[in-house]
Amino acid sequence: MSILYKTYFHGGTTKKNTIVFKKRIPDALYKKIHKTMIVVCVDLVVKHGKEFLLVKRKNDPLKGEWFLPGGRVYKGEGLRAAALRKLKEEVGLRGRVRKLLGAGEQFVKDGYYPKVSAHVVSFIFLVDTKSKKSVQLDSQSEAFAWFKKIPAKLHPYVKDFLREAGF
Repeated sequence: MSILYKTYFHGGTTKKNTIVFKKRIPDALYKKIHKTMIVVCVDLVVKHGKEFLLVKRKNDPLKGEWFLPGGRVYKGEGLRAAALRKLKEEVGLRGRVRKLLGAGEQFVKDGYYPKVSAHVVSFIFLVDTKSKKSVQLDSQSEAFAWFKKIPAKLHPYVKDFLREAGF
């Protein structure tokens, strides 16, 4: 199955004149966003040969669970650009986006902030990397591992997209 994915610019906006908002959002505002709006993210199935990378989450939600690397998309940032940025920021790797695997929607009772529910829409990309030796985790993950087979105890979201990627 093929997924239609295109970027459109309107009203004189072009790729060259689109401004990407990269400043850190103040914590109080980000909490308000979580309370009132959907958060758009990218998640990555990072592939090296016949292995895939998972990170162990340090933060809620799903603290202590193996998950796909990924995170929030900045305003003005294309999804593929966000995927490559998150690859570099979260696991210190460079790579190539192979394809969009699909989209996932998550509802979390206690999300990023305690007692603040979250509604997250994620676009999941398959990303190839040439090296698996230079993984450098950011502060949001406590560990990483490369796997050849899908572990039994994984969140269904992670399992579904690993299967979609061919694992």
